[in-house]
Amino acid sequence: MKSAFKIFAACALVATFLVAADDASAAPVTYTFSGTAGGTFDDGSGAVGFMGEQFKIEFTGDTANVDLSDDPFFRYFNIGGTIEVGSLSGTLTPTNTIVASAGLGLINFFNAGVTNGLGLQNAALSGYDLTSSIGPLNATLLTPTLGPGSFGLVGGGSVQFTGNSALSFTATVVPVPAALPLLGGGLALLGLLGWRRKRIA
Repeated sequence: MKSAFKIFAACALVATFLVAADDASAAPVTYTFSGTAGGTFDDGSGAVGFMGEQFKIEFTGDTANVDLSDDPFFRYFNIGGTIEVGSLSGTLTPTNTIVASAGLGLINFFNAGVTNGLGLQNAALSGYDLTSSIGPLNATLLTPTLGPGSFGLVGGGSVQFTGNSALSFTATVVPVPAALPLLGGGLALLGLLGWRRKRIA
């Protein structure tokens, strides 16, 4: 009976850690691009020009959806997010693509309907596959992806960048709360096993 309980506890603990590990491998990641830029912001009610304004763009996605099939180019397709430019803000349509050119140490993001966007180069991005935390990284070189393309906003309108500087990139893995109770359950099983052993002794 005692050995059967030990086997059950060990199996439950292993299963707990496997599930927790699986959750961690598919944990959400928040990708943040920020810097100073000029361009136009149109929320559907008319374009407002901006120059030398601080901006921040955030995308959050499940790492299980990152396309790892074209190493060293890793892509996250059709990702939405939020954008802030000075006092202006909006929600980006989920038509954006983030590309980590791991072999070149580049990171880019752009609207899926155009070929231009924003990006930066930093040696720390070499080997980066979009699935882990990194940064904040400042640009050692702004990649030449600015052009006529713009980023669409939910509800209509768009944001057009015509120039930028001081671009930085950060990726942060978001903890998965569901894994914590599982881990706690595993530790509780270990405690129960130790308590039973003491009681029997």
